[in-house]
Amino acid sequence: MRLPRFVYFLPAIIALGWFGWWVWGTPAEKQMLAAQAEFLTALEDRDWDEVKGLLATTYTDAMGHTRETAVEDAQQILSQFISITLQTQNLHFQTQKDQGQTAIQIRMDGQGLGFGPMVMARVNAMQEPWQFHWHKEGLWPWTWRILRIHHPELHPIQLP
Repeated sequence: MRLPRFVYFLPAIIALGWFGWWVWGTPAEKQMLAAQAEFLTALEDRDWDEVKGLLATTYTDAMGHTRETAVEDAQQILSQFISITLQTQNLHFQTQKDQGQTAIQIRMDGQGLGFGPMVMARVNAMQEPWQFHWHKEGLWPWTWRILRIHHPELHPIQLP
């Protein structure tokens, strides 16, 4: 007995349907939160290419960072740690079309050298949540990028 021809294409049709649902059916909130988890994991792993890739090319913050200087400073600060774990709690998130915001509490745990313990103590003492401003740059779920990271307790250092 010979099977109809469409049966041979059935697995491809199912795979394409699943892929389409994943790309266009996944809610924006879930996409954005997945990107945020990816960003925090990249920081823990100190995967600087991944960190930079998740920051928008137009990234700026109140500290005066651009995308490049933010990565350079994070690299310098986190190089003081032998190991680091970021424990996070999402307090609030919202999306509207291709924009989103998250507010998360971050606690650091790890072994630091030099000024690492001071950084960890400072981050863990912060009471206010970190604010992440996100933008989806394309059609695909993996094109969410951080436009800005803000924390009300951080201020630029004023040199005399």
